[in-house]
Amino acid sequence: MSSTRNPGRVAGFLYLLLALAGPVRLIYIPSKLFVHGDATATSNNIAAHETLFRLGIASDLFVGTIVIFVAFALYLLFKEVDHNLAVLMVILGGLMPAAIYFCNVLNDAAALTLVHGANFLFAFEKPQRDALVMLFLHLHGQGFVAGEIFYGLWLIPLGLLTYRSHFLPPLPGRLADHQRPRLSGPQLYRRTVTAIRGSRLQHHLSLPHRRGRIHAVASN
Repeated sequence: MSSTRNPGRVAGFLYLLLALAGPVRLIYIPSKLFVHGDATATSNNIAAHETLFRLGIASDLFVGTIVIFVAFALYLLFKEVDHNLAVLMVILGGLMPAAIYFCNVLNDAAALTLVHGANFLFAFEKPQRDALVMLFLHLHGQGFVAGEIFYGLWLIPLGLLTYRSHFLPPLPGRLADHQRPRLSGPQLYRRTVTAIRGSRLQHHLSLPHRRGRIHAVASN
């Protein structure tokens, strides 16, 4: 199977993209724009760096799309092992997290609308809008927590499929290897000496000693 058609390689490449894009909204943007406990400062930062905040929205959409393709690539890899488990893996690891990511974008979009202060928000004063911004950002964080639950659940069918596919060494064989007796230093030395005595290597090792004895006799 060529590398371009290998589902495992495709899943690995897409997972690498997730590792690069995921921290943008999860770690980088909060560290740059959000001020803990200060709604006004957070709103002002978002207004001053709107492009960066929109990049976070785009990264959420990108990650939500990629997780679907990661789950589908793994489905193609494991569908012959157990079709039902493979479908469950796609639901828990692809469809559900993607839905959460897409819905989470609405929280950021609402926060951005409040920062802009649209005309229909005239009933809300600036401090009230800032407080609502923090509320929607908090809801976005709770959405991440919900997504992490599914990221944990999907490991169950993925682990079962990996075990049943024999991609890894069988567990009994690995346990047998761990239970194999380990030799101590003296035991290893005695076994090595015994092996040397029973092999032709002893003859070669004893030649210098024999030659020394012959030379001593000849000199006498």
